[in-house]
Amino acid sequence: MRLPCSRPVIHILLENCNPFESFDRDTLQPVIVRVDGHSGFGKKGGDVVCAGISAIVQTAVIAVTRVAGLRQDVIQRDGYLESKIDVPVSTLERDALRVILHTMVIGVEEIEKAYPGSVKIELK
Repeated sequence: MRLPCSRPVIHILLENCNPFESFDRDTLQPVIVRVDGHSGFGKKGGDVVCAGISAIVQTAVIAVTRVAGLRQDVIQRDGYLESKIDVPVSTLERDALRVILHTMVIGVEEIEKAYPGSVKIELK
């Protein structure tokens, strides 16, 4: 759900996953990573915040398949990316996914520190 704000914000939602905790094998569901919005820190094509977030998130999405070996369905269009990641079966897959998503969140948090108010992260 998008909340009205005084300036554009990039929203990042991680659903069915908290990368700061171990996955509970018995309650695993497909993990959803959803990113939408624009930061408004620059014009389209020249916005350093959007470019940084895009690079971090897209690298994580690629790593889910290439590093963790997990299948995912990805939808991407201007200002929107969604990845529905299959349930990791093995401990190795779960650990790899957790590290990838944890690293993604840390990178996004560093951008948020440099550009306060530009990103909202929600873990659900």
